Amino acid sequence: MTAKRLGQWTTRLYIILFIVGLFVLLVYTIARRQTVTKTFNQPSFILYNRLHHEHQDKLECSCSFIASKFEQFVEIEAKFHQICSSSFVLDEWQTNLTNGLVSDLSIYEQRDYRRFLSSHLQFLQGLCQISNSSVNNSINQFLSSLFVTTKLLSEKDFYDRVDLLVKQSQLSAPITFSRIYSLIGSINHGNAIISSFGSNFEYIAPFYKQQFAYTPTQAIIYDKCSCGLYPNCTTEANFIERNHSKSLAIKGLKMGCIPSESFRSSTLECFYDESCVQLIQQYTNYTNRIISLNATKSRFLINTSVAELMNDLFIEEWSRTMNYSLYFANCFPSFCSYNYIEKINLLYIVTVLLGLQGGLAIVLKWICPLIVRLLFKLYHYRKNRRNIIQPDCSLQVTTINVDNTKILNLPSNSESNPSGIISETNIVSPIRCSFKFILIFILMIIVVIGLIIFTISLARHEKSEIIPTLSSTSMKVNVVTDTTASTTSTTTRLAPCRLKFQPTNSSANFPNDGETSYHVGDFNGDHLLDLAFYTKDTCSINVRFGFGNGTFGENIVSSINYCGEEMFMIIAKLNNDNLLDLAFTEEKTRHVSVLLGNGNGTFTLIARFSTGTDNEPTGIAVGNFNHDHYLDIVVANSGDGSVILFLARGNGTSFQQVKLYTGYQTLYSAIAVADLNGDSYLDIINVHGNQKIIGVFLGDGHGAFQKQTTSFAGGGDQVPKHIIVSDFNGDTQPDIIISYSRTNFIGVIFGYGNGSFSARTRFILTSGVLESSVIVGDFNCDSHLDIAVGQSNSYSIHALVGYGDGHFDTQIIHSDQGYTYNTKVAVGDFNGDGYDDIVTWDDNHFLDTFLNTCECCAPDRIDSKTLNRQ
Repeated sequence: MTAKRLGQWTTRLYIILFIVGLFVLLVYTIARRQTVTKTFNQPSFILYNRLHHEHQDKLECSCSFIASKFEQFVEIEAKFHQICSSSFVLDEWQTNLTNGLVSDLSIYEQRDYRRFLSSHLQFLQGLCQISNSSVNNSINQFLSSLFVTTKLLSEKDFYDRVDLLVKQSQLSAPITFSRIYSLIGSINHGNAIISSFGSNFEYIAPFYKQQFAYTPTQAIIYDKCSCGLYPNCTTEANFIERNHSKSLAIKGLKMGCIPSESFRSSTLECFYDESCVQLIQQYTNYTNRIISLNATKSRFLINTSVAELMNDLFIEEWSRTMNYSLYFANCFPSFCSYNYIEKINLLYIVTVLLGLQGGLAIVLKWICPLIVRLLFKLYHYRKNRRNIIQPDCSLQVTTINVDNTKILNLPSNSESNPSGIISETNIVSPIRCSFKFILIFILMIIVVIGLIIFTISLARHEKSEIIPTLSSTSMKVNVVTDTTASTTSTTTRLAPCRLKFQPTNSSANFPNDGETSYHVGDFNGDHLLDLAFYTKDTCSINVRFGFGNGTFGENIVSSINYCGEEMFMIIAKLNNDNLLDLAFTEEKTRHVSVLLGNGNGTFTLIARFSTGTDNEPTGIAVGNFNHDHYLDIVVANSGDGSVILFLARGNGTSFQQVKLYTGYQTLYSAIAVADLNGDSYLDIINVHGNQKIIGVFLGDGHGAFQKQTTSFAGGGDQVPKHIIVSDFNGDTQPDIIISYSRTNFIGVIFGYGNGSFSARTRFILTSGVLESSVIVGDFNCDSHLDIAVGQSNSYSIHALVGYGDGHFDTQIIHSDQGYTYNTKVAVGDFNGDGYDDIVTWDDNHFLDTFLNTCECCAPDRIDSKTLNRQ
């Protein structure tokens, strides 16, 4: 009986929840309107206009061609001031006027306008021509530029945007001309150049004696304004009679220091006045009649200065025509679409409900029996705890039995019957209480379903508004960029591991008399790093074998035919025999020599090439520029600033010479090789010292290069000396560090991956330097490149420890109070522990080895490296 009862309640609950669920889904489906997208493929212009009229901003069209030139749907024309088309700017009128004047203008008084008239008219003619040219160039430049829109603009937006762009172009048209004119005027005034009319300065002493170096001059003053202080001093223009008896003012025109400046301060009033024009003709003996300007045909007032007209390029008005249909044709929309909310669709609602009712029925069939069993167990649990105490909501039933049998003494909540009639009380299920529980539970389910639907809708609405939160850490570092003032960030970053080096206490006197660096490599095949260097006194290349503990043996000498002061050397495997070879420049004799290694520390000269009689080679590098498996040699020249490429032929012992011109003459050049644009072809980086620029030749992989592009490398007396190319900010793009003479900083320019670079960032060292040698290595084993610098005003080594993101921390590796002119450094693993060590030497030819003992370097990191960088 109990199972049947539970089944009945389960069925009732199922029916109630099913009806409630369908009702909720029905309400949700009706409330949630369906968004429908209507699409039209390649609509015509007529169809688009109709759709846009009906749907306005809801209509979106994607352009098949996102970029079109403005000239395809825009026409621009400028109308110039009437003075530029009048007789006043014609060569004929100017010639006739000047023919009526005395050829020697000095015959006229200093303040007579006839001295200035010809120059003013020529200047006016030139202004009209330049204005016309500038405007046409600006219009052509604008019309040939691209108008980029991924979506088709509405007609109103199209006109507004194009009109704004045209106005911006109009405003920028006079800028170039104004800047050039201002620059020329500043140069003339700053250098106190005397005008051909003697209107700004005059000589105050004659040139009597040949030995005089100069003739003194003094500035001319106009209306208490000195031409020595201001270039725009002016006074009113006048015609002066020879006998000084008469002076006639000319309306609107000025005279002053420089004819161009005085005419800028003038107005065109005289050219509007017939009598003023006749006055000019009278004093220039010109008889033909000239028609004056018409004041009603100009938007400018007659007293508008020429300077104001120049600022507007003499333009009266701009005429522009924009054709929206042509823009539509150039955009050629691939499709247009708009979204709308569909009205209540009975078929859609029925379809959705039929689709959802199956899932709802399955869920309710599973959950309803569980709910009923749970309620039944709760009821029995409460009943057992009540015993005979009945709840107020219980239904009490009393059965009266009258017979002669023995009456059972049963507990009852009814009063005793005085007539001997015993009552028996049975407790029936608390139907009312259970019904309340069921209703409460149903309401809870409805609330939960409503909350779920609301949450889903809210999540969909806010999905596109989620903004990720970024966290970052930064550092405090002394950085100065060339484009901004000195700045210091205030946030902090974990400091890099402190560098620690141990001197070997075995300083050796190396007779390195030439201006060359020590080069590191394994020259005898014992897997220990050795040192190679040039000695001027013995005209030789010397090698000292390393013992693997930071010390080195005696000299192994290879004589060469060069005894000059300076040379630059590079170590590489030039003939692919796995033996290190070397090539060096002979700055004094202007040659490049190639020596092949013998595997025992000695070398054999195999080739010697000239770099030109006027070029001193000041930098050398190697790389495979034509993918022939042999290394080529590239040399930077001072003098004409050229770059000479020696392409290896055969077994790497013969070379073909190719010369690349930079267009810059320079006194010092450095050179490096890297793939700057990610095309797997090596490019050439060339530093022009006194020009303070970095030139880049992008290679094509066949030994040919594009035209040089340049970046700024420094300013003032900062002469760039050495460069190293590597990735210093972790973006996999090559960057460049630059060392300078007479500075206390290292410059870094970061590459963009296309052969161009950012503005220079300066990382300041702790003390000043005159000359510096720079190396790169990972000195604290954090996989980020660090920079070590040899100081010149003390025997010390400073380091910029890299964070791997383009920032550095300044540390001191070694410091000695002893003065030296030039401390140079080299890097390599000289004791086989896998860490980058440093060797140093100075102008006293003492060499020291500093072994890396940084605590951050793991003891099991054994990765012997040979770094040879200039």
